[in-house]
Amino acid sequence: MAFLMDKINRPITEEELAELDDFLNSDQVPEECLDLSGLHGFLTAITIGPGYIMPSEWLPIAIGLVEDDVEENYSEGREDSLELIMRMYTGIVSEFYEDPDNFEPLIYFLEFNGKSFPIISDWCYGFVRGMSLRMDSWKSMMESEDASLFLTIPLLFGTEEGLQELEAYTPDEIAHISEGLPYSVLGIYEYWLNRKAPTPLIN
Repeated sequence: MAFLMDKINRPITEEELAELDDFLNSDQVPEECLDLSGLHGFLTAITIGPGYIMPSEWLPIAIGLVEDDVEENYSEGREDSLELIMRMYTGIVSEFYEDPDNFEPLIYFLEFNGKSFPIISDWCYGFVRGMSLRMDSWKSMMESEDASLFLTIPLLFGTEEGLQELEAYTPDEIAHISEGLPYSVLGIYEYWLNRKAPTPLIN
């Protein structure tokens, strides 16, 4: 058991992130599966949200499977990829325990005309998916006039309605708004910090 915990708590490397990215974009998972950035957003919402959620509940959703399919995926030799997902999760948990001020969402960038534009819609979509697991609990934050401001960016970029609203903005304006995502995440984290039991570290 201790050996298993040591494996899950090992920091995930760039090479392993690339391996996980390949898995999430392969035919081994359904089309509904989140991509790497979306998975990071999903796991972040689970980590900093209103309460602890068991991996057995969120893992099937993360890879677009029904719960019964997870055991089948293990039997087909995909343990390594599921282990990488757990390691990404424990890494996010550790980041918020140790240095939440420097948390950075895992997002993509688009190079265009010599400029680099952050693409946060996948991450935000995953975050909103994570919120959906406990949406009744999230409503208290959504209904708070001050705290709900921190949810503006995830809901703007992570929902169909929000993306339609963004069509009225220029690429430069969208990029400027996107830069506020880390501050929004920190605000969400701080809102829930004193309103819930802490997410347990797996050790």
